[in-house]
Amino acid sequence: MMHLFTQVDQPFTDSSNAELNIFLATDQTNNQLPWQMKFTLTGIEKTTSTFIRCICAVDFYCKSSVMAHGYSKDSNGWPDENGTYAVPGMIKSCFTIDTLLLSTLECFYLESCISVIYNLINETLIHHMTDLIWFQIYPLIYKQELSRFSPNASLSIIVKEMMIEQWIPSSSFDYYYEQCAPIYCTYSDTTRTYNIIGIITKVISTIGGLIMILRLITPLFVKIIVRLLTPRTPRQEQDIPMSFDRFKQMFRNLITLLLTTLRNLNIFPIRSFGSNTTRMEAKHLGQLTTRLYLILLLISFVILSLNTAVRPQTLINTYMQPSLDIYNRLLLDHPDSIQCPCSSISIPYGKFIDIEPVFHQICSSQFVSDEWRTNILAGLVSNLSIYSQDDYRRFLPAHLQFLSGLCNLSKQSTNDSINQFLSSSFVTANLLPESIFHVQIEPFIIKSKSNTPTDFARLLSLLRSINHGNAIVTSYGTNFEYIVPWYNMILSAAITQPVMYNDNQCNCTLTANCTIQTNFIV
Repeated sequence: MMHLFTQVDQPFTDSSNAELNIFLATDQTNNQLPWQMKFTLTGIEKTTSTFIRCICAVDFYCKSSVMAHGYSKDSNGWPDENGTYAVPGMIKSCFTIDTLLLSTLECFYLESCISVIYNLINETLIHHMTDLIWFQIYPLIYKQELSRFSPNASLSIIVKEMMIEQWIPSSSFDYYYEQCAPIYCTYSDTTRTYNIIGIITKVISTIGGLIMILRLITPLFVKIIVRLLTPRTPRQEQDIPMSFDRFKQMFRNLITLLLTTLRNLNIFPIRSFGSNTTRMEAKHLGQLTTRLYLILLLISFVILSLNTAVRPQTLINTYMQPSLDIYNRLLLDHPDSIQCPCSSISIPYGKFIDIEPVFHQICSSQFVSDEWRTNILAGLVSNLSIYSQDDYRRFLPAHLQFLSGLCNLSKQSTNDSINQFLSSSFVTANLLPESIFHVQIEPFIIKSKSNTPTDFARLLSLLRSINHGNAIVTSYGTNFEYIVPWYNMILSAAITQPVMYNDNQCNCTLTANCTIQTNFIV
């Protein structure tokens, strides 16, 4: 959107899109009016030379290394005033922000590079009287197992990740359970059998209806069968020889009595078989009906008892306000049926999640401290314009300030993002098992970790695009410079021209990343 407005409004930036000229104006009667300044729209100048111009507004890949003059050593180990020292990882570009983002922190890991900075500080302390307290600075130590950023990783990569080495999130199921505070837990338990009391109770509750049904259908059933079948001759029973044992005789007499009673048992009155049946026939049919009735009743009783005994039954058990230990035991015994409604369905993540970011070691080192920056800049002239465009001292204050600012912004943005995430709520009606709890929480943590660097990188990209798209002239003179025109100074136009890098291969008008190697010039 910002680029679109820039293209439509065409703000005055440099000679690539407009020139400010002085015109002599007259009115309709040819009377001379005061001098006026008007914009004259121009375009990007095309060249027929063999090299391709690198323009900051179009190309993003022009760059050059930083050179330190007078800090190399000759064969005898003495400083070579005519020699140059390529500062490892340092890149010069159109803007200070581009210069730093394209550079690496490699110099801060090398003792040889730190010694160059020491030479600069020592020279400052010797030639200038200061009240600064000297302190020792040590190079950074790279450990691959502790840092995911190598020393030669560009600062843009580190900033893109907000200088965060790693995230250390931790979620506590104990705290989650405490916040959920289930009111009760229920689970269903399926049983296959009743106890003896349950079976008897179940059978008795149904036996009354069964008796009534059998009393109604049994007489009719026996009457039909007797009419269809030929009457059989009663079987002659043989006399049971008497035993000499009196007890056996009494037992046999009892059995005989029971059999006789059952044989002659008749619980159905004569009217059950109709008025056309004689008394003898009714008695005989009643005895047969009673026997069939008792047999059917016994069979029904057995079937009903077996059905009651083997039929599964679902029981609902409830535990009020169970502790975490009880819940874990219930979950182990009944993993598929346990349910525990939470007393609060909305729980802030901060109640059971903790996220601790670990930033790049540069952000906790002395290189971003105020004391280090004060010592480095103590001997510099307040007017940095006196330093050459190739002298790194011209840009050193801005680089140190920007590096420190990036660390602070990264920490602040990260903490704000973490606080925003932890203040949001996790919504669930029922208590989640610990395994499912971690599975559902992990995607939210991953999303928070990825969104934070992305939002920060977008903000930096927007700021860089605004500066570059509007061709804002930096006071360091690294992207544009004012030139004295060759024609009449009085009638000259206020024009600028882009700074060229890499033997005129990189033009800061078309390329945002034009860079060269900076130097420490003595």
